[in-house]
Amino acid sequence: MEIAKIIASELNHNLDGIKRAISLFDDGNTLHFIARYRKDQTQGLEAEQLLLLQTRIQHLRKLGEARDKAIKKLQELDKISDVLLLALEEARSAHEVDEIMKPYRSKRKTKASIAREKGFQVIADIIMGKTKGDLKQTLNQIDGNKEEIIQDTLYIIAEEAINFPQCQRIAEEEILKTPVIIGYNLENDENGKYESLKHLSGQLTKLQPHQIQAIFRGQDEKTITLTIKPKLAIIKRKINDQKYFTPPKLHNELYQKALEDGINRLLLGRSRRATMSSLKEKADNRAIEVFKQNLQNLLIQAPIEASVIMAIDPGFRTGCKVAVVDKDAELLDVATIYPTPPKKDFSGSAKTLSKLISDHSVQFIALGNGTGSQESREFLKDHILSKFSVNFAIISESGASVYSASKSAQEEFPNLESATRGAISLARRILDPLGELVKIDPKSLGVGQYQHDVNQKTLEESLAFVVEKCINQIGVDVSTSSKEALQYISGLNSKIADRIIEYRKRIGLNNLNDILKISGIGQVTYDQAVGFLRLKHSEEMLDKTLIHKDHYHIATSIITLLGYNSDEWLKLKYSEKRKLVGGVKSEQFIANDVGSSIISDIKHELMNIGIDPRGVRKFTSFDEGINSIEDLKERKIIEGVIRNVVDFGAFVDLGIKENGLIHISNIVDRFISDIHTVVKVGDKVKVEVLNVNISKKRIGLKLIKLI
Repeated sequence: MEIAKIIASELNHNLDGIKRAISLFDDGNTLHFIARYRKDQTQGLEAEQLLLLQTRIQHLRKLGEARDKAIKKLQELDKISDVLLLALEEARSAHEVDEIMKPYRSKRKTKASIAREKGFQVIADIIMGKTKGDLKQTLNQIDGNKEEIIQDTLYIIAEEAINFPQCQRIAEEEILKTPVIIGYNLENDENGKYESLKHLSGQLTKLQPHQIQAIFRGQDEKTITLTIKPKLAIIKRKINDQKYFTPPKLHNELYQKALEDGINRLLLGRSRRATMSSLKEKADNRAIEVFKQNLQNLLIQAPIEASVIMAIDPGFRTGCKVAVVDKDAELLDVATIYPTPPKKDFSGSAKTLSKLISDHSVQFIALGNGTGSQESREFLKDHILSKFSVNFAIISESGASVYSASKSAQEEFPNLESATRGAISLARRILDPLGELVKIDPKSLGVGQYQHDVNQKTLEESLAFVVEKCINQIGVDVSTSSKEALQYISGLNSKIADRIIEYRKRIGLNNLNDILKISGIGQVTYDQAVGFLRLKHSEEMLDKTLIHKDHYHIATSIITLLGYNSDEWLKLKYSEKRKLVGGVKSEQFIANDVGSSIISDIKHELMNIGIDPRGVRKFTSFDEGINSIEDLKERKIIEGVIRNVVDFGAFVDLGIKENGLIHISNIVDRFISDIHTVVKVGDKVKVEVLNVNISKKRIGLKLIKLI
């Protein structure tokens, strides 16, 4: 099995690039290192492609090992045959190999295995045309009732006739083509959650992934039933067309009877299970893919431009927790105010906030959108925002309580109560969304779709990949980065992150070379990680970039060619650097493993030293006249922020407790197959209110435009 050729065909990529990527993985290089610093060798394979390649390498190698073991086992049992070799060759997974081998190693008694123990295999071989012989003569040599012997023999044929991967694929294809019958139990669906499913019909392949997820959930809750009755005759004909066996005409009727029994008794059941499992897996994968896209868009949101930020985590009885942090995310001050019921201490709360704003020169106030948010917003509008020149935004609290109760939060702020730690998290997440949100389990961030219904192991691995990808795409400042972010850097882990933090606290880092002095970090680890680390206070200018150490000499040569040294280069404006670098011909620096893509990245980094690749974030000012769902009127035009995107629509934060939904049909005036091509998490939008259902807390919206 030529793995590289198979993967090259699947990815539609150059074979040499695939071979080089496989070699780089086998040499111990990390995925993100290969994606960024060996892209010329792999001929442009991106992180997502490399992940698929890595997965397929493991799958195909496992399949090859399974085939080899199966052939060896069959040889030991003296059961090897051209038919079985063909079946093993058809297998596309180790699981399919296992299914083929079950009759030869299963200790479980089946009708077929019992018949084999009685010595009826020789009769089955004659009927199937595997061997030549006289059936009557062979039967006469065996004691017992001839009809019962034939019946037992047919069990062997039934098992062997459908024991090919292609047989199951044929059955699965027919099941998918068969119109489904959906039953709906109104009594078990008081809220009408599954009412729309009762109108579904047609083939399974026509159902959307989110509909499949809903069907599975409805079945679990005894609200939905699903009936599928594929046509047996078609399955039987297509299996016969494969000509796995060529029974003599004299015995064909017996063979067909056995085949039909095998389809009914063995094949259809496992094919239905496999089909539904496959559909569930595809629906899971789509839900996970949606989650990944939303998470990535959430994590790479731009930070805001503000030196000092105040965040307020609203509440009622226990008050609103206030935290003030500086531009480096260091905590400056905390407080508790009581502007909400039952105390409604407007005067005292205003006095506390006014002092904090004046003492720390607060530039931005962020209010969490949780319980008490509307009352807190009214207080701020009347007593604070009219008196101070500060920017203001309502932000999502999703995950803040998870972080505040976490071990890392308790270790950093052991003397603060949980809600106050939550306010600190809110302030930090708008100062640096990636740096703060990486501390929180992605499943707690409110951007998933059917996240509790999908395979949890696959979900966790997929989300971890997204976090890794974002961290390595943006890079981290090793002098201030948290352990949670550092551990995702290429080549690093939790233990090494702890050692880096301990070293920088005890001794400090003057440049990136100092990382090699840290216990447990050797040259291999350093080479994999250093390209994704920045050190903004370094004495070496290039340590402030994502240029790999191996390429510093190229970057220095470019600057020297342009007639500048590091100090002079840092003083240039972006427009000046862009013009100068734009005039450099990449060809003169290409050599060995450094191609045009790497040179292009180096030039980009030289132009953007000190500039955050995420840009600068602007917040939406929600309509001041809308404080609750009751204030919404049909046809009203308002602004909001996309908080979550799913296959059937986008949920919009309108600055009130309930989110509105823009159904996919109201996104644009044309058909779109993927809503993510139009809107994404974090987008600021102008929408029209289509309908409001106060009793069900539902708001229907139409997208007017992106802001």
